Amino acid sequence: MLDTVDAETSVSTMWGMDMRKRDIPQNQGFCFAWDEEVGMHTFKGRAAGPKAAKREEKAVSEAMAKWEDVFEHAVRSGTKGVCPVLSADEAASAIQGINGTKTKPKTDTVKKQMQRAEELGVLKKKSPGRWALNWSGQSGHERDK
Repeated sequence: MLDTVDAETSVSTMWGMDMRKRDIPQNQGFCFAWDEEVGMHTFKGRAAGPKAAKREEKAVSEAMAKWEDVFEHAVRSGTKGVCPVLSADEAASAIQGINGTKTKPKTDTVKKQMQRAEELGVLKKKSPGRWALNWSGQSGHERDK
């Protein structure tokens, strides 16, 4: 395990090569810095934090655009409510309608995509196997009425 300290910020990055299970390149190392309030070193994120944050922001933006289209299509197709609650199969049908294809995507694939969108904060699980769009800046309840 190696440690490098940034002279400007005093942030230490822990990284290592030729390790037993997996190498941790320097640009993916774990960063720590002294925190006066806590009185000890605290975790400050990964070395690739800014790049990872940018990738995450892009993933959220793309997921929001995709799922807004899916839920809007469901509303136009006759789903009750301003913001419907969809199962993976219902979302797959909406995606099929958007794409204009004869076959709809596999339900398991769409379920995994919905779970990933939930991890990103784009979708919100309402009940087992059913998700609603998690509108930015709202808890989700306002749009359900």
